[in-house]
Amino acid sequence: SLAAPRPVAARAAAVDARRALLEATEARLAAARDRLEIAEKGLEARAARLEITRRRLAVREERLAAVQKRAAGRQGLPPVPAAPVPAPAPGASADMLAATVVLLPSADQPLAAKDRDAIAEMARLAAREKVELLVWARAQNPGLMETAARRAEEIKGVAAASGLAPSRIGTRVTLRPSTEGVDVVVSPVQAPAPPAGGAR
Repeated sequence: SLAAPRPVAARAAAVDARRALLEATEARLAAARDRLEIAEKGLEARAARLEITRRRLAVREERLAAVQKRAAGRQGLPPVPAAPVPAPAPGASADMLAATVVLLPSADQPLAAKDRDAIAEMARLAAREKVELLVWARAQNPGLMETAARRAEEIKGVAAASGLAPSRIGTRVTLRPSTEGVDVVVSPVQAPAPPAGGAR
């Protein structure tokens, strides 16, 4: 009868050990759940930031498409002062083969890689078609004219670095109040054919 309590004590110790193990496992699971919740919140925040970025890019693409459409449809571009782009014949208009628009709302904003690629593509198209490249910078107000001129020269340098002779790149700087800061239209332009019978 004196030896009977021992199995009970052993079982009680085993129960206590299992209870401690379960408590430790529950603690680890709770910590894992906390980490998962933190990770999920981080993913949700990142997804929200990506969605905001996607929307901004979509808006910018829409603006670029609208500007490019207006630029491509513009007729009768005035001749570029002190530049080698040939002036259109009277009653004719220059033909813009393609166009890209670089948006530079901030004076110190660097050229984006995709803008550099688009400029290079326009330069290669001008070289391939044996036409001139027009770099047309438009400033929002007179105070940005100097910045627009500097940007035009910067973009001219990018085009020249793509293999197009600088003598075939013309620059133009004008005012455009609807522009935010400065924008630059880069387009290969082809002089119109002379009237039938040639110039008189």
